[in-house]
Amino acid sequence: MSSGYAGNAVDVAQELAVDHVENLIHEARTYFPGVVKTECDECGEEIPAARIEALKDVGCTHCVDCQEVRDRIPRPKIRMLDHIL
Repeated sequence: MSSGYAGNAVDVAQELAVDHVENLIHEARTYFPGVVKTECDECGEEIPAARIEALKDVGCTHCVDCQEVRDRIPRPKIRMLDHIL
């Protein structure tokens, strides 16, 4: 019969790992603010001001249409975090 300690330790470790990753992301965004452009890197069309304003904290380099195409492209998962996410 298990005391549940190992399960609790895993939960705590997972929470600490997630918190650590979130802190790293926050620090990166603080030190390296998002790139903001007025023209799409892909098609060259003007990026709407509302999109630029909405994404000012993370950056914006593509118009909505081009970003939707980019979002459909599968990206490789980061293996190190697979067990956390």
